[in-house]
Amino acid sequence: GFVLNERPDEPHRTHLQSYFFCFGERLVGHPDFLRYWKRLFVSSNKNLVIRSCEMRMTEAFRKLGHSIGYRHIFADVVAALKTLDLADLKRIVPYQMQIDTSNTGKLRSALSDIDDPERWRDRVLELADEGRMGKYFLIAHPLILLGKLGCPMLKKDRQPMYQLQRAELFACGFGARLAPEVRDEMESQDKA
Repeated sequence: GFVLNERPDEPHRTHLQSYFFCFGERLVGHPDFLRYWKRLFVSSNKNLVIRSCEMRMTEAFRKLGHSIGYRHIFADVVAALKTLDLADLKRIVPYQMQIDTSNTGKLRSALSDIDDPERWRDRVLELADEGRMGKYFLIAHPLILLGKLGCPMLKKDRQPMYQLQRAELFACGFGARLAPEVRDEMESQDKA
């Protein structure tokens, strides 16, 4: 998978996220693979599919002795944050406060009284280590996903957090890197 969603407190719920899977030849040729898909719970309810299919598939194959590989984990986002300069961090913190409102107050109070730029930067990185700068890979700021991690994945979703992410993608100049058809679709989707 592209991203492993780690759940340290609930290891049985650690899973590959379903927006990208790649199955190896050995697994595809193994009877477990066909058996898994024949027994798969089918529903058009997105939440049921996530809970019953996406979240369980990784553990199901792991329990059968198959290996699980991935390209990224959320710790990659935190590591990338630590390489950003002060100007980029000052762009990312307000973004993070808008997409993760559960931490907005904590971020604001932890950073509002710090005048020294180096202390402010150090505090942002401490907050990142504490999990206050997000936990979900695909809503990380484009400076991290595209700029630092070279991750060409964005969700095609109309929720405000993804619209904000796309706006930041364009504001940071990443729109010029997109194929014209992709850029046009992204721009028109958020205007509709």
